[in-house]
Amino acid sequence: MATKKIKTTNGELVDLMNGLFSVQDLKGKGFAFKVSNNMSKLQKALEPVELAGKPSEEFVKFAQDVQKLQQMKDAEGIKKLEDSNPELVKARQVQIDAVQEMLKEEAEEIELEVFTKDSLPNDISGRQITNLEKIII
Repeated sequence: MATKKIKTTNGELVDLMNGLFSVQDLKGKGFAFKVSNNMSKLQKALEPVELAGKPSEEFVKFAQDVQKLQQMKDAEGIKKLEDSNPELVKARQVQIDAVQEMLKEEAEEIELEVFTKDSLPNDISGRQITNLEKIII
């Protein structure tokens, strides 16, 4: 099993994870194992970013209330709800900004399994290949 050490930003690791999500339904046992193993490693590496971005229970409830108002197309109700919860909205924005900064930061070096061009499934698309370029040799 060939591997490659990758040193990049947290944001690029998220992009790579999304690329792996896009190919996880392609056929091929060896390919599937590599996809699964790499996703597990990336998930562990990105855990601090995920935790930093997890909204508070209070904000989740607030977002559900906003969503209900959106479904009813009640823009005035949304505005009132936001205006009555400025600290909550501000705290979530600060949290989102912090996550955005984390995505720009260098991630810990990670060792992932690579795919050879010959090992890629026949039905992989050009877009999917582009999303996995960092781990194709």
